[in-house]
Amino acid sequence: MRAYDPATLSHAASASGLVAQILLWVEARDPAVQPAPVGLWTGEDDRSITVAGQSRPYEGAGELLAIEPITYRQGLDVRLHKMVLSGLGGDTEALLSGTDARLAPADLYRVIMDVSTREIVGSPHRLIRGWVNELIINTGQISDKAGGQDAGKSTVELTLATSARALTKSLALKYADATQQANAPGDGFFRWAAISGQAQVKWG
Repeated sequence: MRAYDPATLSHAASASGLVAQILLWVEARDPAVQPAPVGLWTGEDDRSITVAGQSRPYEGAGELLAIEPITYRQGLDVRLHKMVLSGLGGDTEALLSGTDARLAPADLYRVIMDVSTREIVGSPHRLIRGWVNELIINTGQISDKAGGQDAGKSTVELTLATSARALTKSLALKYADATQQANAPGDGFFRWAAISGQAQVKWG
């Protein structure tokens, strides 16, 4: 059972009304491999929101269009969660062209807001923590005004893999004799790995 902070519980018990918004945060990297995070949310405007003690800028106004229902279950299976982003938004464009989001750490939070004042109630609570698994660009069709057809929307499908994916990564080991001896004592396969390519060997 999820535990909520006192402010959220108190407001939920009142008759003020609540509205929930979803926050997406991707810890992407720029071409110089420096952090270039991107924040999107389902709200109506751009806003800085404090998440886990850190102020984060989130871009709204249709950047994060939709998200599949999130289900939870016990076990170590890697779960994939899909969401749809606007293909024309500034932050979405930055995520695709200006940064490297491949396998970037990402998380989803839900924030509760007062339905009348649109002020945040309590603290956002995390829904998913994982990595960007896939980005698929869906380009809309060109409009045909003569035929009475409107242009299709360009969207981006983003898939998050849950943190259980970390359990599927193999241990990165250096190809060295010391490493091989630790794993398989007496195995001399990497005995000369340190000087491989440096010593000339005459054949024939």
